[in-house]
Amino acid sequence: MRSERFEQNLNVLLSEKPEDDLNREWELILQENPETGDYDMLILQIWAALLNQDWETGYQLASIAMKRNRLSLQANFLFAETAFQLGKYEESYDIYRNLFQLQELYKEEVLDMDELQSKLKEIGRYMLQDLSKDIPERWACIFGDVIQAALDDKDLRNNIYSCVHHIPNYYGIHVYDRQVYYLGRYHNWYQSNFAKKDNWTSMLGKGEIYEILYKGRDFRLDVREPVILPYVTNPDDSDTNFLLITGEKSGAHVLSDQGSRKYNYIRLDESICVQAEKDFVLAKPIPLKHHTGNKRLVLNIFIDSLNESYLEEFSLQELMPYTYEFFKKGVRCTNYYTGSEFTYPSIGSYQTGLRAQNHKLLNLNVKYGLQKDKLTLNEIFHDQGYVTAIIGGNDAVIPKFGYNRGTDRFLYGYTTQEFWAEDVVNETIEHIEAFGDSDLYLWANIVDLHDVVGGWSRSLATQVHYPWTANETDYSGDTTVYRSYSNRLRMIYREELKRIDSKLQVLFQYITDHYKDEDIIVTLFSDHGTSMNVPDDLPMMSPKRIQIPLLIRSDWQGEHECSEKIETIDFGHILCELAGIREERLNKNDGQLPVFFGGKEEKNIIFSQSLFPDRYYEAFMYVDNYYFYLKNSTLVTNECRVDLQDCQSFLTDEKGNEFKDAEKTKFCMDFIKAQLRDYIV
Repeated sequence: MRSERFEQNLNVLLSEKPEDDLNREWELILQENPETGDYDMLILQIWAALLNQDWETGYQLASIAMKRNRLSLQANFLFAETAFQLGKYEESYDIYRNLFQLQELYKEEVLDMDELQSKLKEIGRYMLQDLSKDIPERWACIFGDVIQAALDDKDLRNNIYSCVHHIPNYYGIHVYDRQVYYLGRYHNWYQSNFAKKDNWTSMLGKGEIYEILYKGRDFRLDVREPVILPYVTNPDDSDTNFLLITGEKSGAHVLSDQGSRKYNYIRLDESICVQAEKDFVLAKPIPLKHHTGNKRLVLNIFIDSLNESYLEEFSLQELMPYTYEFFKKGVRCTNYYTGSEFTYPSIGSYQTGLRAQNHKLLNLNVKYGLQKDKLTLNEIFHDQGYVTAIIGGNDAVIPKFGYNRGTDRFLYGYTTQEFWAEDVVNETIEHIEAFGDSDLYLWANIVDLHDVVGGWSRSLATQVHYPWTANETDYSGDTTVYRSYSNRLRMIYREELKRIDSKLQVLFQYITDHYKDEDIIVTLFSDHGTSMNVPDDLPMMSPKRIQIPLLIRSDWQGEHECSEKIETIDFGHILCELAGIREERLNKNDGQLPVFFGGKEEKNIIFSQSLFPDRYYEAFMYVDNYYFYLKNSTLVTNECRVDLQDCQSFLTDEKGNEFKDAEKTKFCMDFIKAQLRDYIV
């Protein structure tokens, strides 16, 4: 429903009319808009429930509206108000607070900001009263800290994991999905001992994140199997703190202060009692145990901004000889596509197996994480007994976005400021060395190529191997996502790929030396290609942009090249199949297992889209043996709403030759409309 029609209908509902008149108007609206799946119709139904003070019906419908599009101002207001009327104060407060932030970001209002602030104060008092009644006993002494951290970490306007300014309590308590974590300094003696009052940021040091088991001064830990216990002696910058640790077998020992807000580790095979004069933090112990049937190592190497077309143009063997050599025993997927043009929605699809419009990570200006019912790959492997970890500096793969769920250890520092490829390799090996007695599931982020597109200067080895004239700008575009074609950047990109490959050689050799193929699954893939590798006369969502590499090494015994159509939403199905995991919950996502890997049916549709505020909506479909391209003529709204009334579209064969076919065009348009049911204006 177009916005002006929606406003007209809403005004009818809100007008002061007798109930009979209201019902007649409502029936007329339903007759004129018979598509019950229309999102605007759902909003109007909620308003009708509110006008009748049917709070329960309104709440249930508003819950659906929020699940379908939480970027909607109307949905946020209606959910928050119905929750308040039903006494669900915590839910109401959270969403009214979201509404306040969304209105600030959008520069639009559905509720006056002064009135909204008054509501937040009122509901906040009720919420704190309710929470204080059922706070877990172990958090009672730090209730205020936990509540404040929860509020800070729900901020939709800011991302502490990419902020250039010092963040108060960046190293400290954080709360995600009602779980309490401690983000501590990692591997840094200067900050921990000589600059402890500076809380720094993700750009000035690596941080390590674990779920907290306990914060306080006296705790007994029962240990029944070998574990690694991460702990922080001094989590609050207090004066020197000492731990008295008494082991059942080892007796009492005093451990000195190991630095401010910094993790240290002990390996245990006995129960202990930990005591101190000041607060300390114990993370949840990580078990060191192998489960029969599990792989010893599942490693996903994610390289941001890598086009498959570039690897085909210059040859993987030439550009990345060590990568080629390692994966040649496995599988190379040559018809593999991403569903989005940038990282935030692309990684969401990898982790959940859902298309962007279904996992809802869409508007990067609004720092939403995954909804609680969206199952992640980390959760699946964690449930199977794997010790799970994420390592690297990609600011779209962070705890705030939901990737803490099912993750035992999260090691993060912002982009190549803290994690060049060699840092990722080193920390991956360090992690394997530490936790290798367990079954390991690792996600390693390499962002070096993305910085090439951004125009950042490269390392010594890269700079001296391309012509110095390549440093002159020959491109346009306001962001890396929309960079124009650039011959000079492509020269730098080539040398950077070679450098990344030389660093990965160390990791590949380590794996070869320490593991048999039957014990491992190693993948290498990307989230999207980069536009500077794509001629400007091609559509943004062309195969040269959205076709990406997927390489797999395991004990694979079949063919080594897969040309079947595969999407990033299928990645989890492939990984679980190779790991021998039968996960019924995968059947609820948008992906499927390719026939090449044992699936029942090949897919005949690839779908990729650019759905980003203040940009034109663009979509690509690869159906059977033809391509369909679409671009609309109206900018996408802040709520990621799309107007498809006036679009340009065309069909081509696989070689790029245009043709016309009304039936195929209608099929593709109907498919796209069905995909965007929650977002069509």
